[in-house]
This record gives sequence, structure tokens and C-alpha cells, in this order.
Amino acid sequence: MSKKFLLLCMMSLFILTAVFTGCGDQKKDGASGEKILRVGCNADFAPFEFQGEDSKEYTGFDMDLIRAIGKEMGYKVDIQNVNFDGLIPSMEAGNIDVIISGMTINDERKNKVLFSKPYYQSGLTIVVRVIMMQSKNLRIWMVKRSLSKLAQQVLPKQRRFRMQS
Repeated sequence: MSKKFLLLCMMSLFILTAVFTGCGDQKKDGASGEKILRVGCNADFAPFEFQGEDSKEYTGFDMDLIRAIGKEMGYKVDIQNVNFDGLIPSMEAGNIDVIISGMTINDERKNKVLFSKPYYQSGLTIVVRVIMMQSKNLRIWMVKRSLSKLAQQVLPKQRRFRMQS
């Protein structure tokens, strides 16, 4: 019976060790013990992410969003400015945990990283001022008229605007 008891104790110890080993997966700062979320961005895309001239702090919509997410999760957010082409490779190498940047979702990127649901939809808009010009400015009028026709062809009806001077 002592062999069974010894075997049971060893198995229990092994299982407890395996369970508690999996609990230490959170990244913590060695000095303070707080959890760190390493965030990569390309801080050249105002108003979403940029660095103010007088500040070392990164600001913008994306920066406010990731700080709020980090706070909600209980993490300190460490933002790292990375060249846009290096964001996904940096994440694949384990240098950052999350990317927040104005990144278009495409099939090539979807094969490498997991995207959240889009939180901003951008689009292109052409605004043309329609003016009745004098004959000496006929060329300028023709260019503006051509742009206006292009805008009508390219833009959906609900996105068209017509300005009167």
C-alpha cells in the first residue's frame, strides 16, 4: 500500500506542477511586477497615431483606444514606433504583442495575423467646386468640369456633393 500511496503522491505533485507552470504566462515588468502589453504602431498616420512636436508621447485615436483596452485588461501599455513594413514581422518575431495602426485588411495580411473587426471605414472623396468661368479661363473651367464628371462616375450617389459659388 505504501507504493500505491507514493505513486499517488508523485502523480499529484506532477499534475500540480503542470497546472501551475501554465499560470505563469503573463508578461510582467521585473521591477514592479505589472503586466505589460507591448504595442507596435507606425506613428506617422495622424490623426490616428502620431507624436507631437513637443512631446515624446504618442497620441491620436488609435493610441487612446489601445490605452483604454490596456487599462480594461489590467495591463500597462508600452507603445513602440515601428516602420510600417516591419509591424507584422516584429509581431511574428515576438517583439510586440499587438499592432494598432491604420492597416488595410487584405488576404496576404490575414494569412499572417488575426485582425479585429474594423473600427473605422475610410473612403475616397473628390470635392470639386463648380464655377462659371470667363472665356479667358476656359481651360481651368474644362479641367474642373472634367473632375466633376469623374467624381460623378466614381463616387456613389449618396456621397456626391455639389457646391455653388
